[in-house]
Amino acid sequence: MNGAVRQGFLSAWGRTPDRFQIEAFDALDAGLNVLVSAPTGSGKTAVADYAIASALATGCRAIYTAPIKALSNQKFVEFTARFGRVGLLTGDNSIDAAAPVVVMTTEVLRNMIYASSRALDDVATVVLDEVHFLQDAYRGPVWEEVIINLDRSVGLVCLSATVSNADQISAWIRDVRGPTACVVEANRPVELTHLFAVSPRSGDEVRIYPLTEGRAPNPAVQRFIRANEGPSRSPRTRPRMSVAAPGRPALVAELHRRDLLPAIHFIFSRRQCDEAARSVASAGPGLVTADEREEIRRVTDALVTDYDVDDLAALGFTAFERILAEGVGTHHAGMVPVFRELVERLFASSLLKVVYATETLAVGINMPARTVVVDSVSKFTGSAHESITASDFAQLSGRAGRRGMDARGFVVVPWSPRTRLEQVVSLSQSRNFVLRSSFRPTNNMLVNLVARTDRAGARLLLERSLAQHQATRRGSDLWSRFERIEVLLRERGFLDGWSLTERGSMLRSVFHESDILVVESIAHGHFDRLDHLEIAALASCLVQEDRPGASEAAGHPPTRRLAARIASLRTAARSIAAHQRRLGLPEQRLPSTSVAAHVYEWARGDDLADVLCAADVSPGDLVRVLKQTADLLRQVATVAGAPSTREAATRAGDALWRGIVSASARVDAGW
Repeated sequence: MNGAVRQGFLSAWGRTPDRFQIEAFDALDAGLNVLVSAPTGSGKTAVADYAIASALATGCRAIYTAPIKALSNQKFVEFTARFGRVGLLTGDNSIDAAAPVVVMTTEVLRNMIYASSRALDDVATVVLDEVHFLQDAYRGPVWEEVIINLDRSVGLVCLSATVSNADQISAWIRDVRGPTACVVEANRPVELTHLFAVSPRSGDEVRIYPLTEGRAPNPAVQRFIRANEGPSRSPRTRPRMSVAAPGRPALVAELHRRDLLPAIHFIFSRRQCDEAARSVASAGPGLVTADEREEIRRVTDALVTDYDVDDLAALGFTAFERILAEGVGTHHAGMVPVFRELVERLFASSLLKVVYATETLAVGINMPARTVVVDSVSKFTGSAHESITASDFAQLSGRAGRRGMDARGFVVVPWSPRTRLEQVVSLSQSRNFVLRSSFRPTNNMLVNLVARTDRAGARLLLERSLAQHQATRRGSDLWSRFERIEVLLRERGFLDGWSLTERGSMLRSVFHESDILVVESIAHGHFDRLDHLEIAALASCLVQEDRPGASEAAGHPPTRRLAARIASLRTAARSIAAHQRRLGLPEQRLPSTSVAAHVYEWARGDDLADVLCAADVSPGDLVRVLKQTADLLRQVATVAGAPSTREAATRAGDALWRGIVSASARVDAGW
């Protein structure tokens, strides 16, 4: 039967598979788990498609997981076109969960496993996309919990960007899940050419040089920089530089002249992305034809047709559309989802010629370009500038070169006073992409293990983690942290020996960074006897996380009762943090009140323009907080004991889920 499935798949696909794809198909046909490590844009998704098609051919179901909702949404659209009936489960959407193919975030799958969901009974294949997220400090542990706890009868397909230790990762998967094939593709389907851009300080001229000569820094770049050094003012000072980073409009014009568009220009600052797009668009770059400009307007108007006109005005839609009409876009988390989706669609349709984006665009979303510009090889972390890693650079560069369209892809790094030519050369040539586990026990993991197994079983799970597989000391660090969390939960009333108390059972159903604080606040009545506006505002304090160095917004909570509850919440957080500090555990952060008043106003039904006018957050951040607050309120409604609290939390979540918030969660599978 596999031969027929393969033939049908290849016929529908209409392409000749590469060597690594054939190797992965063969492994799947042999009933093996598969780890594929290959460069961005090399066609790893074909392996996922074949695994899903093979599962469906046997009458079973398949699950595809991704680390971020945007990628889940994109795959939902793609798979609906390919497989027909497809479900979607994210924090925003629950669409046809019983479909033969279901796309979901990895967290949703992890929660289903812990809940022993019957929805997993007839699943034959699970695809874990972007599995190199194992090293992500926040999301990584979820991948390991899924790989370890998923029933061994389910076939696992792990897709990863290039990692140097793929053999080690596959050996670990083999240990915990059985026979596993490691499929590695080192070569990109479209080769990359690395370039360096620099300008004289006076004038708009842009010089673009090959980054290297052989494997050494290009001496022509060094000669140009030396030739533009001014004399030192004194023997103790460095020479005055007469070179500069190319201006954004001038660089776009030069890329256009060299036929190097479309391009994604990565800038590690939302504000600078917006400023760059405005400056380039206002320069009248001449990147699009009249027909393309009209098509941009048609696609744009069609996508926002269901949005309130006043809301669009509050979001600055007219100015945003004017920039898009010049073939220029921005993409970052500070934008509302519909604006990001617009940019993704227009760029995928070759209507946008340059997009200024933060590094979040490099994760999973399918937006290949002919050229990638990496604005800087260092980024500001909130306290200092730090160099990006070779893996980061490879992830950004991987967007360059469109398979089947470009003979080569191009990566341009502009001159910067913080960028040494030798550093860029080193990053471009490095293949040191070692994946390190970020697995660690968590509060929710522990209570779920208590509910499912004994202490020996819990210890066995820790010993089966990738973190332990990579460790030199067997189990001591992980088990030590596990025991410290166990002490914390026992002393705070979540555990009675190796049994869950009522509070511990509540913790099983709370999936949140501040899970202990959420459960204790419910248990202590902090959410009781509040109306739906107050409970929405209070929940937002647990969601919002202020940026480093940011001061809390001025003003007072809308009601005295809410102010008192916020004070109680902060007192409880300090108590938990002090307890964690005594045990050597990461400390609970203080709840933030910076958006509480604005969440209250939105739940009350205030217009978006009025809420944004007073809010000290970007529209995208506000929508994110409102969606996450609504999700937390659903959890509160599930575990709260008092019926009035459950009712208020449910009403609050519904009140937040309106207008731009509910619209931003919709997914158009017909695109």
